Amino acid sequence: AVIVGRPAIDAVPEAMRRIGRQKAFMLTSQSLHHGTSVIADLEHALGPQCVGCYAAVPAHTPRDAVVEAAAAVRCSGADVVVTVGGGSVTDAGKALLLAIAHGATTPEELGELRLGGTNKRALLQDLPLRCIAVPTTLSGGEFSSFAGVTDSKRKVKEPYGHRQCAPQIVVLDPAITVHTPEWLWLGTGMCAVDHAAEALCSRRANPYSTGLACSGLQMLYEGLLKC
Repeated sequence: AVIVGRPAIDAVPEAMRRIGRQKAFMLTSQSLHHGTSVIADLEHALGPQCVGCYAAVPAHTPRDAVVEAAAAVRCSGADVVVTVGGGSVTDAGKALLLAIAHGATTPEELGELRLGGTNKRALLQDLPLRCIAVPTTLSGGEFSSFAGVTDSKRKVKEPYGHRQCAPQIVVLDPAITVHTPEWLWLGTGMCAVDHAAEALCSRRANPYSTGLACSGLQMLYEGLLKC
């Protein structure tokens, strides 16, 4: 489900009610947490339903940050993760759902859960936690069940995924995006263009995916020109 155009402070509590969750853990970046009132406003709106916050997700979603955030979520007793931020934050939220489901507590254990990793059960087991996404960029990762996580030792970004990693509800609040720097906003817009082009060129393309990609490219073309 997607909630469009409503303030996140209203939409996130509503999203939690829709999916029957009562204890939210916030996941975000340092810039949003310390440089804006977005997270404080959400925490205030949620009141006692906000049971914790991890505000140190860096760019490119390194494994150690995912493991650290997952440990904080476990300790909080949360029953839903709310990601507020760009693609790196959204990806961290997806990956930590896998870490929690399989008890991964080290970067190495998390690495076993990547697509093509040694833990073949990672794709089969249901996830005990799900997430709600409040994106602040245009990359579109909130509509995917896949995540990119960086192995900092090898300096390689690796794919993770599970059918239940995709956020159950996406909240699109335009007011929150005013804090996103213009270079990042436009850069992630081009990232979204890239995703659509990849879908068009994929060997596994089909009429449905091609239609979505073409429609997305048209909307991105019109929207980015207005920025």
